[in-house]
Parts: sequence; C-alpha cells; structure tokens
Amino acid sequence: MKKSLLLSLVLLATFATSLRAQVILQDSFTYANGFTTNVSGNLWVAHSGSPATSSVNNGRLEVFGSLAADINRPFTNTAATTIFASFIVNAATIASTSNYFAHFNTNGTIFKGRVFAVGNAGGAPNTWRLGMTAASGTLTQIFPLDLATNVDYRVVISYDNVAFLGTLWIDPVSTADANKQTIDATTASTQSHFSFRQPTSASTAPNLLVDDLYVGNSFADVNVGAVKPATVYYQPVAGPTTVFTGNNFNLSCVGGGAGTVTFQWQHAGTNLVDDANHAGTTSNRLSLVSAVATQSGNYQCIVTSTTNGVFASSATTAIAVVNVSAAPVPPSFITQPVSQTVFSGQNVTFSTTVSSPGNVSYQWKSNNVNLVGETGPTLVLNNVTTAYSGSQYRVGVTNDVVATGILSTNAVLTVNNPPAVSVAFVRSLVDPGTLQAAPGSTQPYSVTGTITTFTNITTGNTSSYYLQDGTGGINIFATFGSAFRPAQGDIVTFVGVVSSFGSGLELLADTVNRTYTSYSIVGSGPLPAPVIIPFNLTNAYTFSFLATNLAGSRVTLTNVYFGSNAGAIIGGGAMTVTNASGTPFYLTFFAQDLDTAGQTLPAFAASVTGVLYGNHPNYSVGVTKFSDIYNPPTPIPLGITYSGGSLTFNWSDPSFKLQFATNVVGPYTTIVGATTGFITNTLSDQMYFRLVNP
Repeated sequence: MKKSLLLSLVLLATFATSLRAQVILQDSFTYANGFTTNVSGNLWVAHSGSPATSSVNNGRLEVFGSLAADINRPFTNTAATTIFASFIVNAATIASTSNYFAHFNTNGTIFKGRVFAVGNAGGAPNTWRLGMTAASGTLTQIFPLDLATNVDYRVVISYDNVAFLGTLWIDPVSTADANKQTIDATTASTQSHFSFRQPTSASTAPNLLVDDLYVGNSFADVNVGAVKPATVYYQPVAGPTTVFTGNNFNLSCVGGGAGTVTFQWQHAGTNLVDDANHAGTTSNRLSLVSAVATQSGNYQCIVTSTTNGVFASSATTAIAVVNVSAAPVPPSFITQPVSQTVFSGQNVTFSTTVSSPGNVSYQWKSNNVNLVGETGPTLVLNNVTTAYSGSQYRVGVTNDVVATGILSTNAVLTVNNPPAVSVAFVRSLVDPGTLQAAPGSTQPYSVTGTITTFTNITTGNTSSYYLQDGTGGINIFATFGSAFRPAQGDIVTFVGVVSSFGSGLELLADTVNRTYTSYSIVGSGPLPAPVIIPFNLTNAYTFSFLATNLAGSRVTLTNVYFGSNAGAIIGGGAMTVTNASGTPFYLTFFAQDLDTAGQTLPAFAASVTGVLYGNHPNYSVGVTKFSDIYNPPTPIPLGITYSGGSLTFNWSDPSFKLQFATNVVGPYTTIVGATTGFITNTLSDQMYFRLVNP
C-alpha cells in the first residue's frame, strides 16, 4: 500500500511538472557575490533604501540589516485574477521582532501579500515562524508551525486581486494543505513586480537567506522541488530530567514535512490526550502540569505529514526520559564564586550556577552580612576601591522543595591601586620590533608629570596633551574627556592603559568603559628644559632610542628657516623647515590650537620648541604655542660721539635700553632713564656699552 502511495506522489509531481507552462519569473540567484543590484545586471533594482546593501552571497540573497534596501524585479502578469510565487527561505539566525521581507507590488508601490519572519513567537526554544498580511503593515496571520534555523523551507504565496485575498503555505503539496489567509479591502491593482525587503529590526548578521524564486499564474507553476518527508529537526528539549511532584515541566521538538504537519506525543508508547496533567499533546510542545509520579517514563513525539488528508510519511523523535520524584532535593552548586584581584575603579562580577528543582532563591553576603537587594545568581560591584580589598563574598541558595539551603565558599576580593611608574618605564614596554604598544592592554599605570603642550590637540569629546616627567614624555589621551583641559605647566596624575596611535605611544584613559582609569590636576610648576635636537635626528639616534627615550619629550630645533612657508598663515598640519645648510625637518601644528592658528610665520627663527611628535620614521616638532617660535628682533646700531669729555649715545628704536659694564662679558647694568641722545661724562679707563630689548 505504501509503495502504491509513493508511486502516486511521484506521478503527481511528474504531472505537475508537465503542466508548468506559465512560469513568468524564475531567479535562482546564481550571480557572483556582491550587491544584488550590481551583480544581477540590473534585473533587480532598489525602490527604497540603499541598493549597495542588499547582497548575493554563494548563490543566495541575504535578507538582513536595518531597512537597508527594498529591491524588486518586474514580471509580465498574464493572470486575470490570482498571481502565485514561491521561494526558499532559511533563517541563519532568529530576529528578535517581526518584519515583512517579501511581497508582490506594483513597480515599488501598492504592496500585496506581505510575508513576515516572526521571532520569539512563543513556541519551542530557538524557533521562528512565518506570517502574512494582504497589504497592511500589521501582521494578522501567523502560520502555526515552529520552524528550525538552518533549514530550507519552500514558501508558497498567492494574491487574489479581486477578492483581495492573500494565502501562505509552507512546504505544500496542494492548495488544500495547511495555510493562512488574510483579506484587506483595498483598491485592486495589477501586481507586476516581486520584492524582497530588509527587516527593520533584524540583527546586523545575516538573518534570512532566500533562493529559488518562482512567479506564475497557478499553484503548480511555482510549487517546485522534491516532496519533503516528515523530519525531526530538533529533538525533545527540556530542563532537568528530574521533575518534582506538583511542578510543571515542558518537552519540545521541532519537525516538518510536506503538506500538513501534525504532532502526537506518547508516554511509554501510548498516545497522550490533553487532561488535567497534560497540555499540548498534539503540538510540538508538551507540558506536564502539576506533575504526578505516574508521569515518569519515556516520552516521544511522532511527526506526521499529510496531504489532502492522506498520510504521506512520519518520523519519531528520540526518547526523552523524565523522572517525577517526590523526594525533596536541595540545590547543589555547579560553579561557585571565584576569588579575584582587580584595580581600583574596576567593576567586579561574582557569579554562581546551581542545579536545583523547584523555584530557586539567592542571597549574597559580604563578610557573612546579607547584601540588601542582591538576590540573583550574580553580584556586581561597581567602581571598587582599595577599601573593598580583603572582603569575602559568598551566596546562599535555597529552593521551595526543601527547607534548608546551601552556602557557597568564600571568594576573596583583592583591590590594588594601579602601580605608579615613570614615563621611561611605560616606554620600555613597547615591542622592540614594531616599537608599538601591545594591542588590547588592560593593565593600568599611574604616571605623574608636567603638561608640556599649550592646548588640547584632538577633536570631539576627547582630550589629548603631552605629559613629561624627569625620565621622558608621552601623550595622554582621555576618551570622553572634553572637560579635562589642563594648562601648560600643570602637574597631572594620569591613570591609563598603554596604547599606540598615529601620534605614537600614549596612555589611554576611558572613565566610562574603563572605570579604573582617571586623571587629575595635582599642582603646577615650571616646564622641563627642552632637549636641543639636530635636524638629522634619525641619523644621529636609532629609532629604538628615540621611541624609548626622546619621543614625546620637549625639544628645540635651532637655526630654523621657513623657506617657502615664510609669511604663511598657520593652520593645522605638517610643514617642512630647514637649517642654514638645507637639512629638512618637520613641524606640526594642530587645528585645535587657537594660539598658533592665524599667526604669520617669519622667514627665520632662532629656535622652535615643542614636543617630539609622531613615531618613527615620521617625527616632527609639535608646536602648540606661537611664542615657542623664537624670532629675535633685528639688531640696531648704537651711535656714540665724543666731545668735550662727554659721550653722546643715539639709537633708533626707543624700546631698546642702554646698558654698561666694565668688562666685555659683563655683568651689564641698565642705565635708568637713558633714551636716545643720552650724554654722560662719567668715564673710567675702559667701559663697554650695549642695547638690549628686554
């Protein structure tokens, strides 16, 4: 009998194939990987959103993202009333909400037969469902079958333009198979395009994969592919195998097949029916209600597929063994809290997992004192300080099966302050090969030094300065640090992790995401004396020496010529300067620095002072204060005449002061009140005079 039925099904499938003459659109997405609108040769076009986000990957259309693109493909509709379509859909992951992803439409407008992917539909764990609306955006009909992830389902839909009727089938054999229908009373329109749409609230990872689209004038035109046998996709899923009398317990499976899929749960080989202690006996989710001892034993579910009411095939799940026990069992620990050592400012989490029947309760304790409100399986301590160090944390666990509970072992918390180190120590941590910091460091260090830059040198809600102690200099960068604006000469204690960026080595603080980092102004003082560096810096020193000893420090270039940049207005960015011999070096100015912005560069500077900015091989002097470009005034002549025993002094610039000394090297003393035309007859055997601009 079964062989005859199988032959009938094969003949039916062959007959349906022979009649498939009205396919008006077929697309298997066998394009090269890439954006759908590009790789399809304009067969698919976008009618909303960004076309460069709907992609084909390995011969399937990826439907995911945040309303990235609605794409459609036209077809010639020769049907007078009803149009049919089918496609394969596979859920790689489960979306958290419901959004439609496929529909008929009229050239990007008047959408009909909207197909929805429905996440968290209240069925078995890790499942999803399909639903449909005729035209509105509100989901009205959900197909009552839990679907598995990573399984191909053939979806068939139709839309009757006269009755305004939409119909949805899943893996059908005939139109009489299980379906969902929905009606909307809107103006009729001729459907001329088929569309796929990115769900607005799906995850950013691929959610749905679509393939093998057919559009036709009849059900037979589009219902292609092999007839699916009944299949179990997920075996029975449950919690603990021991259930205590009076408690509820669930078993579930996920199955599918051709036509209409039904379920029948069995206990010890006998079909179950819904009663006071059983619910869902003919669904894929069985509930044992107020469990009794006689419900112990083996459970299985038979998944059956039928078409037109005729048996097609069945599959039986694996056995799930359930033991209903009246014995009171206390909870037991699977994992217990673990001792931790952290830095001050960090957040700390202690956790536990238990095995227990019934309803479980938790109570965390610190040094054996109950912590108010801490009644979950985890304990979170925010922004801990050294005052927490040495504290012991444990948790008590009880259930409603036994009167007594259990108490975990103690977990000891040790909180240390970040080690206070020198800049030289931080710089010694760089990789000797790359001269960069190790990525992903979480170890904080505390460094105290003087701010050497005059201004913040970064943009946005951040802060970037250079700090120098007696051993070297380093960039300090504070994410979310827009309120941190120290002055040049301020002494700052900065707690951060070692990092590298385009500007070289840095200490990075992020008080939002790394709560153990911090920064504070603790005083003020003189700037460290700059190191005079040669123009041929990278020839004079090795890169290793520069990275670990001089980078980030305050330095001075002498005898600086601005060349073609003379007279230029300072903005942000780097420029080339030379010495008298033409040896080049680089200066960097920062767009955020209002002290240098808009100033005019001289032709020559006796010296330029700043921080040694950047990293090898592109070092420069980062200038943040215009007065650090020292341009001495042009010398002026001092005229002296002698007559009648007196000297008369004349000079052109009244800002210069006259000084005298009895030795050429000084010391020189300013003659108070002396201006051009000054006369004196106070002479010694030998006197020296000069003009200075104080």
